[in-house]
Amino acid sequence: MQRLIGNFHVSFVTNNLTWLPVKAKPIDYLNYWKNNQSQIRQQSRENVPAYLEKLLNDNIIKIGKYEREALDKRFYTSKMQTLNRVPELGMLFEIKSDEAEKLEKDGLLISLLMDKIKDGLSLIGKNGKAFLKR
Repeated sequence: MQRLIGNFHVSFVTNNLTWLPVKAKPIDYLNYWKNNQSQIRQQSRENVPAYLEKLLNDNIIKIGKYEREALDKRFYTSKMQTLNRVPELGMLFEIKSDEAEKLEKDGLLISLLMDKIKDGLSLIGKNGKAFLKR
């Protein structure tokens, strides 16, 4: 089984501060960021609340009690002056362990996984062959 998920989090330098649940359907999330690439950048402290509110109003993310507390604890009460927006798209592929073992034994597991990676890269207009050695 294969599925896409939106994965949005905020960070400071190399530290992920908190993940914010994605409300949009995966294809809408992908299209939103394709159409709003200029928003993928660092945000100044004073603009963070308004920006997060915009994402809420655009139905991209959800912010509940846990996320508000995490933002308060990890950002708003800190001395950090900027926040990075990190919109990601994940592709989940599940396979039962006994099936994976059989595919590996038959020499087919690596090919299957490479095909899944290529499928994921094609969603963002990339040719998987350029990223994979095989």
